[in-house]
Amino acid sequence: MEAAPADIPTHAARISARRMGAQAVVLFDCPDKLNALDAESWQAIPPLFETLAGLEDLRLVILRGAGGRAFVAGADMSDMSDEDGTYESDTAAAFDAIAACPLPTLAAIEGVCMGGGLAIATACDLRLARDDARFAVPAARRGIAYPPNAVRHLRAVAGVAFAREILYLGQSIAAEEAHARGLVNRLATEADFDTALDALAARIASNAPLSLRAAKYMLDDDPRAAEAMAAAWESDDRREGLAAFREKREPDFKGR
Repeated sequence: MEAAPADIPTHAARISARRMGAQAVVLFDCPDKLNALDAESWQAIPPLFETLAGLEDLRLVILRGAGGRAFVAGADMSDMSDEDGTYESDTAAAFDAIAACPLPTLAAIEGVCMGGGLAIATACDLRLARDDARFAVPAARRGIAYPPNAVRHLRAVAGVAFAREILYLGQSIAAEEAHARGLVNRLATEADFDTALDALAARIASNAPLSLRAAKYMLDDDPRAAEAMAAAWESDDRREGLAAFREKREPDFKGR
């Protein structure tokens, strides 16, 4: 029997997390500020993702914003008052924590996705966007530098040429162009967004977790790739997958 939905502690007022069976949803929850994140929120992301990575039988982490008007509108500029570099290091650590998560991660993007919000999205494995979403990195218009790891993730997702445009121009990009140029994987209308998200999430969560982990490590050139590949090859899930193929039925993977 599937476990009942359960809240996951986040230790940040602007972030909540909830487990629903094999999936967990991380919700950026400050809609009156377009889900802009304060210092407490950035600091809470690494321990939250460490917790998520340790949850038994969890297969997918979905990240989305509350309110429908924004995914994350970046850092809360009114909160960026320190001069000692801790804010920059906190945001960079948050991006690294999301990228390093051994579970597949899916950014569900509605409305505004800019600055640090786009860095969160590109640190994820996949991006589903509503077709009226907007994307931007306005760092050059704020006199600040986008963190090096955020630039690497953006370049890996969008390619060097498009990443240069995004960073040098600082202009808003429509969802259609973002999709056409590879910044997002899929688009959905506002009416169909939750249905498309549920279908994509269910498909990912139904696949063999060890296979997905191995694929993620290999795509990221992670040194754990060889060990993950061996674990998948030796797993009961591999035998289940072959049996399901022979018997022409859906596999029932257990993650071991």
